[in-house]
Amino acid sequence: MKFSAWVGVACLLPAMAQDQPVVYTGAEVSEPVYPYVIDVNLADLPVLPDWQPGDPIKEIPRRKEGKPIEYTEPKDTRDPLLDLQDQVTVRGGTGFATPILNFNAQGFTGANPPDTTGDVGLTYYVQAINGSGTRYTIYNKADGTVAAGPFTMNTFAPCSGSGDPIVLYDEQADRWLLAEFGDGNSICVLISMTNDPIAGGWHLYGFNTPNFPDYPKLGVWNNSYILTTNESGPSPIYALDRASMLVGAAATSQRMTVPDLSGFGFQAVTPADLDGDAPPANAPALIMRHRDTEVHGGTAPGGDLLELWEYDVDWVTPANTTLTGPMNIEVTDFDSSLCGLTSFNCFQQMGSGTTLDPLREVIMFRLAYRNMGTHQALIGNFVTDVDGNDRGGVRWFELRSTGGAWSLFQEGTYAPNTDNHSRWMGGIAMDESGNIALGYNVSSSAMHPSLRYVGRLAGDPMGTMPQGEHSMVEGSAPNGSNRYGDYANMSIDPADGCTFWFTGMYNPATQWQTRITSFMFDTCGCEAAVPTSLTAMPNGANQIDLSWSAAAGASSYSVYRALGGCPGSGYQLVANGVVGTTFSDTSVSGNGTYSYVVTTYDGLLDCESGPSSCADATATGTCFLPPDFAGVAQVVDPQNPSCTLEINWAAASDSCASGGVVYNIYRSQTPGFIPGPGNLLMSCVNTTSFMDTSVNNGMTYYYVVRAEDMSGTGSGPCASGNEDTNTVELSGVPTGPNMTSFEDDMEGGSGLWTMAPGPNDPGGTDPWLLVTNMSASPVTSMFVDEISTVKDQTLQTASAVVLPPGTGALLQFMNRYNTESTFDGGVLEYSTDGGTSWFDILASNGGGVPADPSRFVQNGYNSTLSTGSSNPLPGRQAWSGDNSAFQLVIVDLADFGGLNVHFRWRFGCDSSVTDDGWYIDDVQIFTPTDCSDTGCPVDNTLWPNTDILTYVACVNIAP
Repeated sequence: MKFSAWVGVACLLPAMAQDQPVVYTGAEVSEPVYPYVIDVNLADLPVLPDWQPGDPIKEIPRRKEGKPIEYTEPKDTRDPLLDLQDQVTVRGGTGFATPILNFNAQGFTGANPPDTTGDVGLTYYVQAINGSGTRYTIYNKADGTVAAGPFTMNTFAPCSGSGDPIVLYDEQADRWLLAEFGDGNSICVLISMTNDPIAGGWHLYGFNTPNFPDYPKLGVWNNSYILTTNESGPSPIYALDRASMLVGAAATSQRMTVPDLSGFGFQAVTPADLDGDAPPANAPALIMRHRDTEVHGGTAPGGDLLELWEYDVDWVTPANTTLTGPMNIEVTDFDSSLCGLTSFNCFQQMGSGTTLDPLREVIMFRLAYRNMGTHQALIGNFVTDVDGNDRGGVRWFELRSTGGAWSLFQEGTYAPNTDNHSRWMGGIAMDESGNIALGYNVSSSAMHPSLRYVGRLAGDPMGTMPQGEHSMVEGSAPNGSNRYGDYANMSIDPADGCTFWFTGMYNPATQWQTRITSFMFDTCGCEAAVPTSLTAMPNGANQIDLSWSAAAGASSYSVYRALGGCPGSGYQLVANGVVGTTFSDTSVSGNGTYSYVVTTYDGLLDCESGPSSCADATATGTCFLPPDFAGVAQVVDPQNPSCTLEINWAAASDSCASGGVVYNIYRSQTPGFIPGPGNLLMSCVNTTSFMDTSVNNGMTYYYVVRAEDMSGTGSGPCASGNEDTNTVELSGVPTGPNMTSFEDDMEGGSGLWTMAPGPNDPGGTDPWLLVTNMSASPVTSMFVDEISTVKDQTLQTASAVVLPPGTGALLQFMNRYNTESTFDGGVLEYSTDGGTSWFDILASNGGGVPADPSRFVQNGYNSTLSTGSSNPLPGRQAWSGDNSAFQLVIVDLADFGGLNVHFRWRFGCDSSVTDDGWYIDDVQIFTPTDCSDTGCPVDNTLWPNTDILTYVACVNIAP
């Protein structure tokens, strides 16, 4: 086999101004690649052994380049699309909720992450994962039994098979495609000779790339296999000559690029991959990425962007190949900053301090294309921060084209408000009836990494996933590595166009496991006629009458209603089994505008149609709509000497125009409580905050706030008004003021600090210094740079910090680092003898301070430094890698009570690789106190003293 080399670079000529889509002409063209012919029955290959404890464990690297941009993450910002999902009725009890097959597939191989991928054909399901070389297993689709494997590519083909696999079934050609990167800068691509992946034979192609082709993704298109990778420099897009590869002929590739996004260290675009019918003849291939304009720049008033490119490949005359884009499609605002823009550590998991990679940089594989005849659809997903506090949710979207430009048809964010889990690593697809299914991982501090799925019927309310949530498998242990997933895959069975097949990873133990699950909607393939000519008219007090034209084959009709005018969102079923073409809705509120849709039930086909067009009307009569209110927004502990909690909320709107809104506050010491007379704390509050002083120190209190109008037509506890029924619940714990022993936000200079070389510094390296280019607050922080020579530099408290007796003191600081992972990093050390002897913060001093591996309360060490490099801190636990945003570190100083302690932050570098370095800000050592009504007041003029470091006892003068 001859691997390709690039033989020329065509000029890329923009055909229009940069504020419009740019047309680039010409492409880099490779030399012809001649395939190897593989005639091996894969069922006869030796079966690879399972990984055993003691076998090697390795991490598959993901290319990262450049330094992160400085970016202040927005906090407490709720995703605007969450309300759509929260308002919809979740449905269950259908066949979609019960998987057809649901089984464990390939298990832990010693590699992190597994890069789980797979696809379904007419007879088999083929899965691939990372290992010592990619491991492939072929399963019988009928029952999930193994038909061949596991085996690696290099056991039957001359390719090293180094990882990042992709499996695709080319439905139009009835062939299989396997791909992974090879040695150096190359991609190995196998195309089956027949539809039999076991005994039908393969052609192996090797395409060279100018740089290492990290994170390759492929899509099937009319005349090309489209390949995208993460390489140094602009993001590349390759077209592989599909027609030649399908017949085993010499094939070339064509390469073009798009500019990188600022801020991301990992850069890749995603190609569309087709399901079902082929695209229109001569349709260009589609490539996409998402742009958070607050992070990457760009213009999208009130929102963000999906960037779409059209790749029109000419195999006869490559100079005529064009790449056009980006076509900017505006979508609702999303937040790509998840624990910063480049960190591989973010999502929590139960029972572990290791946090998981969010993969915020790419639209997830696959970007699924379907030609529905009347229109073309493009379905994708990516992760977004749904609350500004690094909780992940899946943003999904559907674009449509009727032959012209692509536009947004619908979008949604799936992150239910009933829990605090992160959902990410999604795979999405559409069946032949236009129904959508979404699979993903879910994890949090209260949940081990698991796999779940949701879905929507084509007629469900726009922007929602009402079908689910359903479990594929629940995890039972945390993952041992922060690297997680990298990707998963949702496919559609070509045999029926209806069955979804998903594969992903989860954790039954600290070593991951993969899963394969199939499921389908009962109604897929059903073509019940849709009702037409729907009208809605008010008819007397509290009544709206509906009428519509009969649908052919209708046995009965169902009526759905949403509050608000058309097109409406959050539709609820108000009547089913309606015989005839009229319905009177007598459960409407005066002053309320309602939108309606109607569906057909066809008894012969045993399925429900999609919804009719929308009709709306405004009702008269008595108004009983509750105020429009989002519920409690914040519970704050002001740390007053007298125990207090402050409850805050945003103002409600008066739906009935009754003359005003008041608020009723409910409180319990039990989470998930039901608001009622027995837990009503205060009613008739006419402000948007309340100070609760009837609380006790250290106790947890849960609050629900509801709004009530002044209409007198309801049963609210204040004035018999209409009270809303939100269940938003927040909690707080009252405490007293902090007694501060040391505090420095770095704004007053460096007088409280000593900057000095560490014991292993060779001399002449740059010390810690004050900088203003990056800080937690307000403008200044301490910084030490990372260089490509050995370095050991320390930042220590100039004087000993005198800690009060007892066990309650805490050290906290803001911490940000961008270093060569596992080779350069920082540690926290302490001294109890005036700086003569120093010990790691987790270690014993050989005297009164014991070792405690759990001394970090929050955001402790995330790595272990290599023993095989020249770093002066070999084998030490440390902060290393890239967290890309300031994180709050908290250390329990219980073992240091009554001692005089110096603290120092120590940074070590080896003799290679330069990165940004380490930032420290807002250092504070304090002791929390109890709050009470009669306890000793805390006066910050006494604690701490003006010299900051001396302990002053607090004494009650009188009871």
